[in-house]
Amino acid sequence: MAAARLGLVTLALVLTGCASMRTSEQTRWQALADEATTRLGAPPAHVTLVSGSLGRYHCETRVLQLGADGDTRWLLAHELGHHLSRSCGGTLDSEMTANAWAVRVLQAWGDTEAVAVRTTVRHLVYLKRLRGDRQAIGHNYCAEAADILRRYPERGDPRNPGDETCSAELAGR
Repeated sequence: MAAARLGLVTLALVLTGCASMRTSEQTRWQALADEATTRLGAPPAHVTLVSGSLGRYHCETRVLQLGADGDTRWLLAHELGHHLSRSCGGTLDSEMTANAWAVRVLQAWGDTEAVAVRTTVRHLVYLKRLRGDRQAIGHNYCAEAADILRRYPERGDPRNPGDETCSAELAGR
């Protein structure tokens, strides 16, 4: 009986600890979103953490679902890009626009333009390598990376030496 109680108490502590860690993480990402929207003169968006590494923006409710199992900072910048541009996703044009806004969001958080562009292009190339031809709806990661470099022509190719991912698209930008 005592062992069962101890087990229940331990389980309760673990569960509440996980819940408070999740709340702390939620608070952290919400504060970062609020900082960006304030600096860029936009209404706030509500961040909700979800499992996985994907994100989604819901235009009608201004709710941003944020997967916290990947590059969460870049994903938050990208999803805020949908919010800031009022583009709800689903098309390549809306994804490219959200990426361009993501560069601005990263700058609002203190990155230089060069770092923000490099971060965005490298993340898109990484997604292409990771997912191959199984790209999310509306996405063409190589075309998106090339679009960012077209918008910032003074920025060079940020891929690691020897990385051939998206070579044709980035060469033709």
